[in-house]
Amino acid sequence: MYNLSIKTQETSDGVKKALLAGANALEKEGISVEITEEHRGPVTVFGCFTPDDGGDLWWSQMARIIAAFIVNNFEARLVLEIIERNYRHLKHWEKRKIKEKTQNYLTDETVGDWRDHIVIKLQEYFQESNILTIEGFIRFRLQDYLQDLKKTVEDAADDYLLEKEYQEFLRLLKYFVDVQEPRTGIIQVVLQERGTFKLFDGEGQPISTYALGGALDELAEQEMDPDDLLISTLVSLAPAEILLHCHFENSLVELLKKVFTGKVRICPGCRYCKKD
Repeated sequence: MYNLSIKTQETSDGVKKALLAGANALEKEGISVEITEEHRGPVTVFGCFTPDDGGDLWWSQMARIIAAFIVNNFEARLVLEIIERNYRHLKHWEKRKIKEKTQNYLTDETVGDWRDHIVIKLQEYFQESNILTIEGFIRFRLQDYLQDLKKTVEDAADDYLLEKEYQEFLRLLKYFVDVQEPRTGIIQVVLQERGTFKLFDGEGQPISTYALGGALDELAEQEMDPDDLLISTLVSLAPAEILLHCHFENSLVELLKKVFTGKVRICPGCRYCKKD
């Protein structure tokens, strides 16, 4: 006879459903299972018994049931606890964004790997005891799992905060562009596939660093990203209109449209568009 006692403060319906599904799987293997349920205040105690000689199959199945339950039912709550503990200063909707990003990072492969890891940890535990408190097991026996979840949340939060900072920068930049008076007429921008760009005036004449009063040289010396360099240059020039020449897909096009709202026009095709 084999027996296992499982204690949890989690909603009992979820645990019971998982245990019944596992019991059905064992019965197909010829191992009968009896499940009892007892409530002791906030704790629910499940008893799992079999009079049959289930051996390794019994314990392996119990480990798989509980591992799947931890990943499917506890993981989302653990992620929320990490977010609440480490990012309490953020607004509720910002925490929700981090949670969504974290869930996107937890791929099926990652979840599957951790489920297999938890199965092994449970099998090791069952060699010591047949009384399992799920919450205690997670806290004390799955520290590596918790650390991995924490790292995943931190990565998601870092990405969200960088994205937030970038969007705030774009809003400020757009505001600055909107309030300043145009200093030049049309500026033609030729985007090149190697990440550089060329500037021409409305008459098709190259715009030199001399014409910019050395501003382009000063910006280039800062070793800026080419996209940031172009945007900074155009902000300095403050054109009334930007004629964009680009014969390939480039995310910078949409970025320029956001910053210089209503001022960007895409050339349908000319000799500049085919130059590189």
